[in-house]
Amino acid sequence: MRGRLWRCSNPQLPDEERQRLTAVLMAARRAKGIAMRDGDERGRELARQQVDAAKIALGERGSVWWSDGAPDVNRHMVKTLPMPRGLLRWSMVSMDEVFGLIDCNNFYVSCERVFRPDLEGKPVIVLSNNDGCCVARRQEVKNLGVRMGNPVFKIRDLIKREKIALFSSNYGYYGDISNRVVQTLGSMVPTIETYSIDESFLNLGEFHESEVEPLARELRERLHRWVGIPTCVGIAPTKTLAKVANFIAKKRPQYRGVCDLRSASVRAELLPTVPVDEVWGIGGASGAKLARLGVQTAGVQTAADLAALNPDDARALMTVTGGRTVYELRGVSCLPLELMELTRKGIAVTRSFGNPVTSWKPMREAVENYATRTAEKMRRYKVAAENIFVFMHTSTFNNDPFYSNGASARFAETTNDTGEVVSLAVRLGERLWRDGFRYSKCGVMITELLPETIRQPALWGELDRDRRERAWKVMDKLNATPRARYRSHSGSEAKGCRLEAESGAAVATMDQTMG
Repeated sequence: MRGRLWRCSNPQLPDEERQRLTAVLMAARRAKGIAMRDGDERGRELARQQVDAAKIALGERGSVWWSDGAPDVNRHMVKTLPMPRGLLRWSMVSMDEVFGLIDCNNFYVSCERVFRPDLEGKPVIVLSNNDGCCVARRQEVKNLGVRMGNPVFKIRDLIKREKIALFSSNYGYYGDISNRVVQTLGSMVPTIETYSIDESFLNLGEFHESEVEPLARELRERLHRWVGIPTCVGIAPTKTLAKVANFIAKKRPQYRGVCDLRSASVRAELLPTVPVDEVWGIGGASGAKLARLGVQTAGVQTAADLAALNPDDARALMTVTGGRTVYELRGVSCLPLELMELTRKGIAVTRSFGNPVTSWKPMREAVENYATRTAEKMRRYKVAAENIFVFMHTSTFNNDPFYSNGASARFAETTNDTGEVVSLAVRLGERLWRDGFRYSKCGVMITELLPETIRQPALWGELDRDRRERAWKVMDKLNATPRARYRSHSGSEAKGCRLEAESGAAVATMDQTMG
């Protein structure tokens, strides 16, 4: 069941009053969108309360109401009411599909610039784990010919000559900034699909068609003001076209960060200027197939060429995804917003060592830390493990003797308990360890996940599951605090895990936490 919320716009009202009324009506609209998304009666009741608040705010200047409509309602209705202050125009929120794609520009680099405004306009590179390769670059660095994944040792001279600032990656920090971006988007748009750490699809069909582009520009401004991250927005009737629009907005300064491809005439003008390999889902292999087919304009493949391709031919070349892409480029939406988080099939925490590991103690610490992070992720995603896999190996890029091995084992019952995960991971690591090698990497992987609510208890279970689950939830909350990081030293036992703060400010034991 879909709902319709009627809104007011009146340019004759004083600015302050119009802004106040707009804020009230936007709150009602967001509540409506959340109610429609979640579909529960409590959400619908809260939305109705917001509408009632809008009624009170409007007073004698007009009226706003909530109504339930059929799913096929997809049109605009306008009603003009004479009022003492002028005319109040009321129109139904459009139900046409309009997607927005908001993408953070050079996201990792932009995150580093949040606390280093002096880097504005200067070349910056963010490096991978152990500072080995380039994973994010400012445009100034891209203009110097530095490509994604370039090893740092190959561009040492360039870095020194151009005075490029280097930063080690900080993925926890980047994730926090990403969450702030999504929260800021949610303050203005009720329906959001978080596509990646730096991209989100927005449902803009709930807004009047004349509001969409101003809303996109306001989103950019608010994100830059509240979070400090520059963005670009693509607007289109399909997700694939929204991706194309975002690409155009980034590459062409005249669009000032927002490109709108809702108009067929605008698409006809701009799609021939977009290389086909910039279309979402078209990789190198697909591009080569299209080239052999002769899909070319003046020797350059374009998005317009692909849109003109027969969908059956595209499907034969690139499976069903290719046919879907053709329809999407023509303005026919085939990909709805994914509002439900996909079920995770596996979790892995792996790292390369900054220096070779030659003794068991540092290797054991690494296995313990990775297993701890794995358990934390499982609890965050509300899943539990059936088995665990641990591996370690030496480097293939030197003349050292090579060794690589891995081992897996099943838990007695599905679990996301840090103590159990660390205990079994360490036992597997001890089985794999061989003296006399220089190890370069190890990791902990979970390949079989189930919802944490599904559990087949072990016949001879010894642990108090309820108490331990409460304890780890407390530890997870403590770990979320900004000044302390609690880590488990489980050893080979699952009981009595000692937890201490890295800052030295607090020491606690699991037994105390469960008390």
